[in-house]
Amino acid sequence: MPLYKPSGAASPASILILPAAAVLSLVLAPLYAACSLYVPFIYLNIIFAVLFGAAAGVAGGAAAKATSTQSPLLAGLLAAVGGWVGFVLSWSVWISLFLAFEGPSFPGFSDVMDFMTQPNVWFLPLEYPNEHLQFLKQLNEEGIWTIGRKSSSTVSGYLYLAVWIGEFLLFTIMAATTSASAARRPYSNEARSFLKGEPSPRLGVAFPEEPGVLPQVERSMSDGNLGYLTSAPTVEGGGPGYFVTIFSHPQSPWGTVTVTKTEQKGKKLEKKVLVANAVLQGGEIGLLRARLTWSGLSAVSAREFPQGAFPCRRDENSVTMSLTEPVAAWPLTEPVTVTCGVARF
Repeated sequence: MPLYKPSGAASPASILILPAAAVLSLVLAPLYAACSLYVPFIYLNIIFAVLFGAAAGVAGGAAAKATSTQSPLLAGLLAAVGGWVGFVLSWSVWISLFLAFEGPSFPGFSDVMDFMTQPNVWFLPLEYPNEHLQFLKQLNEEGIWTIGRKSSSTVSGYLYLAVWIGEFLLFTIMAATTSASAARRPYSNEARSFLKGEPSPRLGVAFPEEPGVLPQVERSMSDGNLGYLTSAPTVEGGGPGYFVTIFSHPQSPWGTVTVTKTEQKGKKLEKKVLVANAVLQGGEIGLLRARLTWSGLSAVSAREFPQGAFPCRRDENSVTMSLTEPVAAWPLTEPVTVTCGVARF
């Protein structure tokens, strides 16, 4: 069973990722500058850099989705470069605020807002580059804050420079990876759209009870063989088991599934992805969706049913039930076969 891999396709419209990331980072630049200057905790400043970068990446990812960009590398690169525009501007605002109010002491919200609404504030370091470079050199030599509550010496020199570079790298990494993750989602050429994640089915599949079988089953699933999911007993969500995330589109004849193992470790449930984006055809997806949505559908067998419906016919071991509703929106491309156990709803 194949696993989905991004095709790397892009178009001239993909360049819109760059201005999308740039615009949002420009909007957030003054807020980031004020937070990094007036919040006296370096650890929070690191979080601010991560959030700032993630925001630029979200904007880039939205543009990647709108332009059908399927190249994670290109989407990540354009979002990072676009985000740098806002990040550099945040330095400009930071310097202007520091000089205007003579240090990192917070002067008051209204004063800061009045100052930042002046048109030339954002670009003062660009108008007077030599003076501001001299200021940065002095700031690097003397420092303005310490690390740790009990520390009395300020951070300066190479360590101070390392902190600035670290924040820049965190911003860049978050912008790139967040945008790239959007381009990495499964894309259907037939539907001309990225597949959409469906709400999680209410059921999962139980772990095998036979000793020694678990490693073999999981190795088989990691190789893309999901047959175990169609025949093993189901379990309610929220507990241990294998749980499926389905990505689909009404106009796509195929979809993907991601299988996550949820296991009890002490008092916590730990999750591990076993299979990421295994490609299944419409009939296979529909059957898996139905089985994990309706507790009465127990296994795949040799009984054939028409497109768009999964009824269970009455016999001595099963009862009639209709599974049309959970799968009717899916355009099946081939007949599927099911066996139904006793309904329990």
